[in-house]
Amino acid sequence: MANFMLCLIRTGCIMRNIVLHIHIFLAVALIALVSGGCRDRHAAELLVRADGVMEETPDSARTLLADIDSTRLRGADLALYAVLDAQSRHKLNMEASSDTLLNIAVDHYIAHGPDSLLMKALFYRAVGYKQAEETQKSSMDAIFAWEVATETTNHYWKAKSAELLADINRSTANAVEEMYWRGLAASEYEISGHRASHLFSLCDLAIPMANQGDISKALRFLDSIYSPIRSFDSHSLETYYYEVAIPVIAVHGSMETGREYLNRLKVLYEDSLPLQYEIYNAHLFLRQKDHTRALECISRVRPCLNDLSDTLLYWNENMALYSDMEDYRKAFAYADSLTTGQYAMFQNAMAQPDVSVQRNFYQQRYNIKHEEVRHNKNKFFVICVILFLLIIAVVLLAHFSRRQIKKKIKSQMEEVYELQQHMQDQERINRMLNDGLASREQLHQENLMALDHSQHENEELKQRLNLQIETQTLLYRDKWEVLNRLCKEFHEINEDDKEYKYRLNKIRKYLESLRSPRNKKEIEEAVNKYMNNLVLRLREQCPFLEETEVEYLTLLYAGFSAKTIAFFTNIGVKYFYTRRERIEKKLNNSNAIDKEEFIRKLRES
Repeated sequence: MANFMLCLIRTGCIMRNIVLHIHIFLAVALIALVSGGCRDRHAAELLVRADGVMEETPDSARTLLADIDSTRLRGADLALYAVLDAQSRHKLNMEASSDTLLNIAVDHYIAHGPDSLLMKALFYRAVGYKQAEETQKSSMDAIFAWEVATETTNHYWKAKSAELLADINRSTANAVEEMYWRGLAASEYEISGHRASHLFSLCDLAIPMANQGDISKALRFLDSIYSPIRSFDSHSLETYYYEVAIPVIAVHGSMETGREYLNRLKVLYEDSLPLQYEIYNAHLFLRQKDHTRALECISRVRPCLNDLSDTLLYWNENMALYSDMEDYRKAFAYADSLTTGQYAMFQNAMAQPDVSVQRNFYQQRYNIKHEEVRHNKNKFFVICVILFLLIIAVVLLAHFSRRQIKKKIKSQMEEVYELQQHMQDQERINRMLNDGLASREQLHQENLMALDHSQHENEELKQRLNLQIETQTLLYRDKWEVLNRLCKEFHEINEDDKEYKYRLNKIRKYLESLRSPRNKKEIEEAVNKYMNNLVLRLREQCPFLEETEVEYLTLLYAGFSAKTIAFFTNIGVKYFYTRRERIEKKLNNSNAIDKEEFIRKLRES
């Protein structure tokens, strides 16, 4: 049986070696199939380092990316390079590069994943399209990035995608959709724990509120977020809040609040108010009917107008100013320019209809799903090929290992024989150990008997000691017997009998001399000496007892009779028993450690 078990063990070891060889073969085959060429390790290390420092120091990441030759990159490295390059440009407010690299990254991550990088590639490609004013492509990629972020439950990138979609809708003057995406962005930033981004999004949310015409709601909303923004203590956040709030409050809100916000914004800009905000400063002067100062503010704005929306705001302010000054000719001229500019902006906004954006987005989603199905079929074919190669490898390894198994069986049988000899030697050693153990057990029994004998002798010694203690106690009590008899005789003498008066006075004087504190102290010392410091322990554990009660118990423990104690404590014999009951009740209700001994000695006395 032992030989058979050892053969099974050895056979298992051989099979493990076979499986190990199979794993090595498969690993080499997979590496050969997947790699398809040498990877630039230096570039890969730089990409990893750039990805690690991207969030905190994008300029350092940009420097690392500049050291990489992108023409030598392939596959995943090229896709990662494209994403990091676009991300660093976005963080450093640089102009977006060509979308060629990002197209490669998107195609790669759609085919191979992961979704986290696909989401970033789509987002930054949408940013590039937005900068190029390709609203349709930008919307499609931003919605796709939102969908991927939703599937991966990445709340931070859901917020960034929603924020990008809100910016796109603002450029197309779609205030309803902008407000929807602003609200989602603010909510997702709060869930992800990015407090500053959450507050920035809340500021952005006030803009579509005002653009929809709900001015009172926008003003209330701006008031509600003012305190959290001031308490956050961020220079850039507070500046952005004033930049958002001033256009709404200066036109529709309180003039005092508008003037206060403009002054704070001027302080934050180090006493140099941005020129476009001079328009709102002019509007506040216009509301105060200060036309001269309003014209001064507007005249400073004219040279810096580059954007169509700022130009429209400039024309609108001039129209309001000259209307209030009753210069209707200039007011009509600015009104005409304003109408022409608004019509041009409307035509530009309507150039990219939302319906076509959504239709193209879902068409691309269908194409992506179709591509995934085709890719899965290819993967199934590759898996079948690998399984076929695996079967061939197993057959070959089994054929070559069969001879080795036969050679090893003979050597294993020799090892089994040696193991049997070793087991026999071990059995002999075990028998010798068992004999020694039996002798030790006999010696242990003898020691136990000796221990029992010594315990019996200790019990006898203990009994003798208790007898001596009882004898000493009796002798100690007999010491006071004469005094007890004398007190008894003193109480029983008839004072009316003249022949005993002399004896009575003599006994009275002797007994009164025994009431001295010195004699009482000697009695207490005697009780402590012969009764294991009984009174001393009583004083320590029962501080609630009065001194007369301690003296009463000392005399009682000393063995004095009731009449002797009544004489020494100057109480009546009847009151003796009443006091003993009261003291016993006190001891019984106490928490003294030796209260049982105190009560037992009291009852025995």
